[in-house]
Amino acid sequence: MSVESAGTADTPGASRVLTCVAIVYAGAFVLYNGDRFRRGLDNLTPEVFWVGTISGVVAIVAITLAVARDRIAAPVAVGHGFSQAIYVAVVHVLPTWSGFSDSLLTGGADELSWIAVVADVAGGLALGAAGAFALRRRSRHRPGQLTRATTGRYGRSIPVPLSEVRGQKRMEHCLLWGGRV
Repeated sequence: MSVESAGTADTPGASRVLTCVAIVYAGAFVLYNGDRFRRGLDNLTPEVFWVGTISGVVAIVAITLAVARDRIAAPVAVGHGFSQAIYVAVVHVLPTWSGFSDSLLTGGADELSWIAVVADVAGGLALGAAGAFALRRRSRHRPGQLTRATTGRYGRSIPVPLSEVRGQKRMEHCLLWGGRV
């Protein structure tokens, strides 16, 4: 039995997109961290080192969850992907501004470092977007989910499962409760 048929993940198409984007992001993650080790860890501030370490652990978790097509992969991808893109851009692209800075502008970085940073930012944005896409698809395709509300008597909103909103059942339900068709 596949993960999708067990009802533990989103739709197969969205799950496949998230998995593919996570694999591409893993490549950008390896490139970025490989460049970090190439440039040396000795010039990092403790703030950048520890935030980067925690972010790296979360990245590995996010990639693993997406490849395993776990149910929580999409929200983790959204949270990590967008925050990673912002973090890397703020730390490396802005001029030195605090202990959370490792600016490539003032550090004399080469082209490979810039490519690695751009790849990690783009990968983080793509991972976040793929996670949001998977969440959106999941919310639209979950069986039995309350998807529509009809207005009942006295202005009450009555949630109706999608399975009851089709054809004659929808007409009867709306007429019975005084809602709009």
